[in-house]
Amino acid sequence: MLVRVLIASGLCLAGINLAAVSSFVVSLTAVVLLAFVEPLFLRLWGTTPGKALLGMRLTGPDGKNVPYTEGLARYFLMMWYGQGFEIPVWSLIQGYRSVRRCWDDEPQPWDVEVAYIAKPFRARYGVGLVLATLLVLTAGEAANSWSQTPPNRGDVTVAEFAENYNRQADYLGFGGRTYLDETGQWQEEPGNPNAVTVGDFGIEPWPEARELHFTLEDGHITAITLTGTIENVEEGVDTPNGLVPRIVMSLAWGREEASFWSLARQAQMTELERRDWSKDFVIHQPGVVITSDIQQSGLSYHANSFCDWHAEQPENALSFTYTVALDNG
Repeated sequence: MLVRVLIASGLCLAGINLAAVSSFVVSLTAVVLLAFVEPLFLRLWGTTPGKALLGMRLTGPDGKNVPYTEGLARYFLMMWYGQGFEIPVWSLIQGYRSVRRCWDDEPQPWDVEVAYIAKPFRARYGVGLVLATLLVLTAGEAANSWSQTPPNRGDVTVAEFAENYNRQADYLGFGGRTYLDETGQWQEEPGNPNAVTVGDFGIEPWPEARELHFTLEDGHITAITLTGTIENVEEGVDTPNGLVPRIVMSLAWGREEASFWSLARQAQMTELERRDWSKDFVIHQPGVVITSDIQQSGLSYHANSFCDWHAEQPENALSFTYTVALDNG
């Protein structure tokens, strides 16, 4: 677990989102890394972190630390006979066989030429193991949470906000080829001319609805607004309320008022996703106030923020203003 958390933390700190990495790749990397680390620990100290926390040492028959080559051979035997090299199904079979050997008081194949030295069990060993586990998991979650923080923190200019948005879009995997330039205007990266792509915002026929309007004070952003008005829609039309959570994570997650931990941030996003964006509301979240102001007639709202035209009432209108404002109070 310690090695896997270290690998996961390293990926986060390197700017690689764990959601985009296969768990099998992490497990395989851990297996390879442990092949070097575990024999080294046994050679130098005769124990590993887990064994040390439980008051255990492992030596050769002569009482000396296991040589590195023998520790390496023991590791591969343990991975095959004990964990089946993490191969699906086979690992469960090998694990079951290991349990049966324990029940039958038989030595494990990887421990035939070694001796265990264990101190009498003390409650502090169990407490230490639990505390160490919590420490490792907390450190891993801290790395994960830090990796979701935008590069520019505190008060930001339009250019810094654009950099934050583009980084969050790249790390969290939204936005497609659309990005913000340093003036806060939407741009689109050229794509494969032979590929058929679907826009991320439903640009047509209402591109002005997704334009960001910035309120500045001393050159720094105090609010970002999305606004639009349309009448007599003959088909459905998308509103850009899906942009609001992305604005929040790019503008507010780097501020002191924002929670550092990813679970609190996810709860913040969930609250926005569950809101009924067809109605007026004001939400106070850490560091920001999100406002929805909707005026509409002849349209119905669906969960995907889609306004559908009523055939029996051809005249319709929609006007909205979404605002994300800093809350310094």
